[in-house]
This record gives sequence, C-alpha cells and structure tokens, in this order.
Amino acid sequence: MPLLIYSLYRQIALYRKAIRLANEGLQYYEVAKILGVRKSTIYFWLNRGHKPWTSFKLPPINFELGYIIGSGIGDGSIADDGRMLVYSWLKDEDFADTIVRCAEELGIYAHKWYKRNWQVMITNTTIAELVWIGKKHLRYLIPIMSSDINAIKGVLTGWFDSDGTPGTTSEKYRYDAPHAFSISREVVKTMGILLDILGIHYTIGYQRLKEFISPQTGKEYKPKSEKIYQLRIKRCCTIRFSKEIGFKITRKRYALERLIERSTFKDAC
Repeated sequence: MPLLIYSLYRQIALYRKAIRLANEGLQYYEVAKILGVRKSTIYFWLNRGHKPWTSFKLPPINFELGYIIGSGIGDGSIADDGRMLVYSWLKDEDFADTIVRCAEELGIYAHKWYKRNWQVMITNTTIAELVWIGKKHLRYLIPIMSSDINAIKGVLTGWFDSDGTPGTTSEKYRYDAPHAFSISREVVKTMGILLDILGIHYTIGYQRLKEFISPQTGKEYKPKSEKIYQLRIKRCCTIRFSKEIGFKITRKRYALERLIERSTFKDAC
C-alpha cells in the first residue's frame, strides 16, 4: 500500500471499530482505551456526531465524486506514490471525457490522452486514497457516500460504466437485464447495499473462471481469481435503473434503451 494512503483509511477503520464497540455497550472512555485514541476524539465521534473524514480536505460529496470512485474501482489504478489515479485502455472517448469533466467539477486536475486507447490521469492524493479504499474495503466508504443520494448514484453509474453491460436484445438472451462483474465479492455486495438504499432490486451470483488464450499473443493465461461475481438488476427494476442510474457511455445507454423498447418487463418484483 502506498505510504500516503494510511491516514484517511486508518481514521475510517478506527471510526467503524468505535461504532461497533459502542453498539456492544462500551462507554466512550473504554472505547478510547481499547483503540488507543484520545478520549475526546471518541467522545466527539460517539456523542457529538463528528465524523473522522471532516478533518480531511475531501472534495464535495456529490455525483461527480461518486462517479470517479465507482469508475476508479472498475478501471482505475493507483500510482505507486499514492498521488495519482490512472485509467488505462479505455475504449470509449466519452467515458474518458466524463471522468475528466467530473474531476473538473470537483476542482481537481485531470488529463486525457490517446495511446492505442484512451488514458486519463487524475492528480489528487485524496481521490487516489478514496479509490484505493474503495477497491480494498468499499464498505468503509458507505457512511461518506450515503450522506448524499446523488453520490450513491454516482458510484453506481461509474461502476456500471466500467464493469457493467446493459444487456442484449438477442433472442438467446431475451430475458436479459443490466448487470456488472467483479472478482471482488465485497465490491459486488457493497454495490448491492447502495442499490438497497435506492430501492432497486438485484440478484448476486458467480461463475468460475477458466484459463483462457489471449487473441493477441496466442498464449494461455490463468485468471487471478477462480471466481467472478455478478450483480444483475432484476427485470422489474430495469426501467427504474435506467432512470436513476443508467450509463453515461453512449453506446451502453443506447443499448439499454433498445432493450427496454424491445422487451416486456414486470411491473413489480
């Protein structure tokens, strides 16, 4: 883990432990002793409603921040020094443009260029830290993101743009619906929690991964994980999903519109 990514992550982890211990009936001074934190800090967390991330210079918690976190979890990577979030090999230019626009709305520097595919770099330590936490322990960010409903929608839209598909109108998949994939079970489960907040129904499943042959090199590769997890929107909530979350990538948005036009969906789950 980059050295610069200990601070916010550590504060959020301590806060979660403090809440858990308090729910078990411990007093604030007992929690402070167990965690090795000043009593006044725990007091303000538990009794005054203060949050540890308020002492950090977080960008505004809104759709744009959520979108960068969600898309970064899917297609982003953190530079070794922990200062930059980098997107490589983006197929869609409008996806890269949306990431840059969101960063600019937050007052953060972002740069887009083309090298075989679209690349984007966001230079901001806090953004890089939030995405790192999201990749490793996404549930830790729920208290931050849930403070604004648009931030929740941003996380989900960014993740579906990165790792999602709108479904197909092919006869073979006539009962298809939007879904997204991740090798991280926690990411999929936490995205489900965010969908729960919005009242959108879904199912979670998985499939086993096999070795595959790269069409570029002809070599056989073994996947990093034995399983890949799938979050699938229930067909009864597909239209609602398209209105509240949907896709920013044009080709995916149009594909979802075609699916809705050519399919029949239940009115209730």
